[in-house]
Amino acid sequence: MIIFISGGARSGKSSYAESLCMQLARPGTPLIYLATARPLDAEMKQRIRRHRQGRARCWQTVEEGKDLNRVLKHCARGSIVLVDCLTIWLSFLLFEEGLPVVHILAKARRMLATARQKQLTLVLVSNDVNEGIPPADREVARYIYALERLHRLCVAEADHAIQVVAGQVLSWKGEQRWTGSEA
Repeated sequence: MIIFISGGARSGKSSYAESLCMQLARPGTPLIYLATARPLDAEMKQRIRRHRQGRARCWQTVEEGKDLNRVLKHCARGSIVLVDCLTIWLSFLLFEEGLPVVHILAKARRMLATARQKQLTLVLVSNDVNEGIPPADREVARYIYALERLHRLCVAEADHAIQVVAGQVLSWKGEQRWTGSEA
């Protein structure tokens, strides 16, 4: 099962995703937290530290900002994998690695295919950043365009698409079979 969860910054999407994964897990199901952020500055180091400290001990954390598919290939069949978040992953690949959008989308397709092949529950968290007036800055516009394409790909492949707004959960695709509607 693939679940796509989006929302604005500080909307509650990550905490909702974590609690959803824990609800979906059966006893003995591996819970893997695939964190894409890298501690590049003091603020990010602090945010990563807060996230680590706030995460339940049942999670196995893997920090990988580049090759998400490689991590999925090593997960046990039936694991629940939370990827937090696609926006940081995309930013790294687009700006630091200099990959063209088509190559990034190919990486995403491989990741989604691996999740299906290994019967993983893959929960993808991403930020909504493309609402409002289109940006004048060329690089920001390029990023938003790439993120829009990534989101469309993930939602097309997802069994469920959810948006979190101010802590409230809105289901856009798929029938929600679990309890708890608030982030």
